[in-house]
Amino acid sequence: MLLIFLAFAGTAHGQGLTLGLSGALYMSDEEMDDPTFDVGEHFANGEGVYYGFSVELLLQKFGLGMYTYFSFYELYDGWDYEMMDADVNLAISYHLLGTSAVLDPFVELGAGSITRNITAYDEGLGGGWVELDEPFPFLGTTYWHYGIGLGVNLGGLGGFIKIQDHHATGPLEVDGSATYGGYTTDDFPLKRYKVIIGAKLWL
Repeated sequence: MLLIFLAFAGTAHGQGLTLGLSGALYMSDEEMDDPTFDVGEHFANGEGVYYGFSVELLLQKFGLGMYTYFSFYELYDGWDYEMMDADVNLAISYHLLGTSAVLDPFVELGAGSITRNITAYDEGLGGGWVELDEPFPFLGTTYWHYGIGLGVNLGGLGGFIKIQDHHATGPLEVDGSATYGGYTTDDFPLKRYKVIIGAKLWL
């Protein structure tokens, strides 16, 4: 999927290709309705924020993008784990005033998957950390989403904020034959909302 998208985007260089960096904060219904939940403070402190990059092909009013968000941390549960949560999605957007407008309101529709992965583990028996050849996704969910956003474009630079509403479509199909400390594949506990703040560079 990634190679197909990049190949398509590469043929459209000059029509509006952008690279971006962004942070995403996931929120439950309770957090969204809680007046004391401070989104700005979470972003300022990096608390619960995933970070990633994006590639967008922007035409006159439509856009096609691939967006990624990652979180790295350690988990202690009998064994010690190095973890990576990964969210990857594709989305199409419609920009009401045009993709290069100074003020750029837009709507978005897309689909993706989010996984919780083990990248390394330590059995605690003196053997040290064991790095996996590839991340093991023991939790995973596919989803679709819709959202709204507002961008600001100044020359070759742009910034944006958007909010998405997620709906899970089922567990991600992965190889559950391998286990580490008893973990097995199941649904990812996907929070319904995602607030994203980012910046992009026009190529």
